[in-house]
Amino acid sequence: MLIAIEKNAEQEALDLVRSRSGALGLVPKALRTPEVCLAAVRSRGTALQHVPEALRTPELCAEAVRQSGKALPWVPDVMKTPELCMEAVRGCGLALRAVPDALKTPELCMEAVRQNHRAVAFVPEALRTPALLGAGLAAALRRFVPMDRIPGELRRPESCTEAVRQGLRLREFPERLLTPELCIEAVRLRPAEIRSVPPQFAAAVAAQGLPSEAPSLLLDGVLVGARAMAALDRGGMLSAVPVPFRTPEVCLEAVRQCGMALAAVPEAVLNPEICLVAVRADPAALELVPDAMKTPEICAVAGARRREGCGPRTQEGGKS
Repeated sequence: MLIAIEKNAEQEALDLVRSRSGALGLVPKALRTPEVCLAAVRSRGTALQHVPEALRTPELCAEAVRQSGKALPWVPDVMKTPELCMEAVRGCGLALRAVPDALKTPELCMEAVRQNHRAVAFVPEALRTPALLGAGLAAALRRFVPMDRIPGELRRPESCTEAVRQGLRLREFPERLLTPELCIEAVRLRPAEIRSVPPQFAAAVAAQGLPSEAPSLLLDGVLVGARAMAALDRGGMLSAVPVPFRTPEVCLEAVRQCGMALAAVPEAVLNPEICLVAVRADPAALELVPDAMKTPEICAVAGARRREGCGPRTQEGGKS
């Protein structure tokens, strides 16, 4: 129902569109002057749909899109410049549907899917590169979009790999999208990602060689994998580290922090050096040293440490 405006009609129309966002549709067409329309689109960009076509100037359309990218569908095609379309999709990725095909560049489409993953539906097939699809997947997962609402092409392995290369962290992926190959690539790019590798993929990652920072990354009071893994503490709870990641270097650092971490050192990794370092950290670790490795030096160190009054620290779980 139109609002009847009798006295000071244009001023009242101005007051109305300024005080009520989207009220231009209620203003009689005879009172939709350039000034009234400009005030309306500055209040709500999509009010452009109610602006008479004769008044849709480049300046007014630019104001509408600046306020909301959703206004682009009501901008005449002849006024849709590359700059105007870029501004629109940065504010509303789905505005890509209103961009003429001739203006859909790789850069414009990338901006659109970064803003809204659903914009991929309006990207020409030739421009749907793995990099663009990866950007769309990253945008969706960072907004916690449920898996069943993410287009299938965004969930392909190559899209996941590209998302990792663009900065998406393993902990941001749903469990079912993670693969050994994806974890390997993530750790290659960012060694700290080793903390987020699920246990079932640890062996595959370890087979590629752990980064030199692995001991500190795995033992420095952080979570090793955000999914169902125990938290570490400063004492070096080696039992929380996936077995494939318990390399000699990691184990050595663990027993240096906490001698009783010796209980979680795999038998294949255990050696006299690790045992000696463990006993130096905590003489109670001597009981965990295999008889074959209880050298005179290790026993002497344990005795000396006991006489110094050193007691046991954090207890570890059973040996793997």
